[in-house]
Amino acid sequence: MRAGDEPAASALIAGFIIIFVAQLEIVALSRWEEIINLICGAWIVVAPLILGYSGNLRLWHFGLGGLVVIITLFEFWQDNKMAMPPPEIRYSRLASSTVMNCLLRSSASLSSVRN
Repeated sequence: MRAGDEPAASALIAGFIIIFVAQLEIVALSRWEEIINLICGAWIVVAPLILGYSGNLRLWHFGLGGLVVIITLFEFWQDNKMAMPPPEIRYSRLASSTVMNCLLRSSASLSSVRN
């Protein structure tokens, strides 16, 4: 690798990791895949500062890395929102399970009284 190839190698590796993880998310959605995307996006943002390159390439890295981070944070938010049912469903499940427990207990106490 030549002396000026670090930015290209960094972007290529991070890009391949993001693409690979995106393909894994299609097969089986897991939290670690989003964490890897978040790390790669953050690396793309800070790589110009660490590797010391400037110009349009730096701006592209800031913009595209920031976009990856924003999309990944949106996925986190979306997954958390979808994992938790709305309050009316949570409370109706709680109420129905409480009613079912009361009915089971009352039927058990009635059957013990009859015997």
